[in-house]
Amino acid sequence: MINKDEDLGAYLNWKIGNKTLTTLSDGYNPIDYDTIHSIPREVGIYLQREAHRTDNPIFTHNMFLIRGDDHPPILIDAGMGGSAGPTLGWLTSSLAKAGVKKEEIGLILMTHLHPDHCGGLVDENGEAVFPNATLVVHEDEIDFWLTLEGEQRSPESLKPFFEMVRASVKPYLERLVKITSGEVAPGINSCATSGTYSWTYRLCGRKRGSGGFHLGRYCTPASNTTCVAVRWSNPRRRSRTRRSHEKESIC
Repeated sequence: MINKDEDLGAYLNWKIGNKTLTTLSDGYNPIDYDTIHSIPREVGIYLQREAHRTDNPIFTHNMFLIRGDDHPPILIDAGMGGSAGPTLGWLTSSLAKAGVKKEEIGLILMTHLHPDHCGGLVDENGEAVFPNATLVVHEDEIDFWLTLEGEQRSPESLKPFFEMVRASVKPYLERLVKITSGEVAPGINSCATSGTYSWTYRLCGRKRGSGGFHLGRYCTPASNTTCVAVRWSNPRRRSRTRRSHEKESIC
């Protein structure tokens, strides 16, 4: 039994040029095969056992932190927050372990506005968890989640999430920045993708040969053997992303 009052959270640092990329644990999500529609239960169990894992998959939930001398700490996505039970919502604890205070976060780059990525923007009282942060969101996400037109054209299964998303974004509306693509911070570029989210980020090292990372949920960890493979609806975007991966990049 997990107790959220315990000292939870974890982090891992990576050095890329003059940047430090930190993977931050927001916890994990144990799921069953009623949730996964891409494979039959028996196939999922086989894959899990082949990977020396339990029969039912456990999806880890990670966010990212970018630190550099030329900008304040930057957070990529904000996690689930405290609304999903004790195994999720560890982000602020992971930040503290990495030596970063919530008040130090200057920029939050949202890959998309699903509740498991934006719920951690606010606390249980609806107040901003990161009071000094500017929130950067792709225009497609804003047009969909924050407008009446977006809600009206959404499938019924998504409608309950609109209130959650809007409540999460509300404290940041006065410092909300809408973008499409390009550089969002020194050495950090946005890269539009297509799937269940709008875009990802490429972190570029400053020195030659230092390579880069593509950060975003469309790059599914290999250990999540039962994840649904995302399909790009735009062939040009798909090929461009793949070519980018082949050039000195790590997902």
